[in-house]
Amino acid sequence: MQDLPLGLRKKFCPWHTPPHWFKDNPMKGKVVFTIVRNPYTRIIFEYYCNWRGFKGSNKNNATIMNEWIWKKIEKTPQQSYYGHLIPQHYYVYNKLGRKMVKHVLRFENLTEEFQELMEKYSLNITLGNKTNARGSSALSVENLTRETIDMVNDRYAKDFRFFNYSLLCSYSSLCIQFNYNNRYLERV
Repeated sequence: MQDLPLGLRKKFCPWHTPPHWFKDNPMKGKVVFTIVRNPYTRIIFEYYCNWRGFKGSNKNNATIMNEWIWKKIEKTPQQSYYGHLIPQHYYVYNKLGRKMVKHVLRFENLTEEFQELMEKYSLNITLGNKTNARGSSALSVENLTRETIDMVNDRYAKDFRFFNYSLLCSYSSLCIQFNYNNRYLERV
């Protein structure tokens, strides 16, 4: 795994490993796409995930969710939760900052962006039904504590920047984000 950052020297499931980390990139020479997601909603989705999420009985308790997120992010990058919680920019950019994925779709607009991509390549492919949809999930971004927001902001700072997601500010941090589309700094 040639582009593997030092802190991530653990084996992941192959389907959670950025292809350019393999010695022989299986996607080299191919037109590839990936899907990114807002880091806040992504971490909450992981909490509710059927396979690797919280397994306790009081799943819709905000305190328990924030504690679970803290424990999982603290393990990352060393253990990286089997590849589930590594920052998304590792899938798109190599260690030299070169973009390795031609098309980056946003989860929030997936249906439309996927359809546009398929039309661009004249492919008659549509999205199927969701198979890992959350069941009863009462918690959302509004339930994240200031400390959890700070931790997510820190861990996924490049994801916010590279994929132009807005930062939430806790009272303990000053949030300034560079708006890459309009090329200016903005206080968020």
